[in-house]
Amino acid sequence: MVKRGREDIALFLMSGFVGIGLMIVAVYPNIFEFIASVMGLELKARAILVISNLTLFVIVTYLFNRISKMYEKISELNEELSLLRTTVDEQRVDGPPEQDD
Repeated sequence: MVKRGREDIALFLMSGFVGIGLMIVAVYPNIFEFIASVMGLELKARAILVISNLTLFVIVTYLFNRISKMYEKISELNEELSLLRTTVDEQRVDGPPEQDD
């Protein structure tokens, strides 16, 4: 997992934080009452919505960033493929190199 790059580590950490958050909520279900009072909200349902929206915003932002990096990589690969095709086509037109016996 670590050998493939930092993106895997970031994804692992992000999913780990979400998982730990879900376990904390499962063990202490009244934690949202405390969060609601700290945030100045009347209902714990609103605190749940605020926290879940912020979490989803972070995840979507990360995914958009990763998609843009993949588009850049695809563009680089297309450019390299085009150069290789041009080189192969030029070699076909010129013919095989002559060998001296």
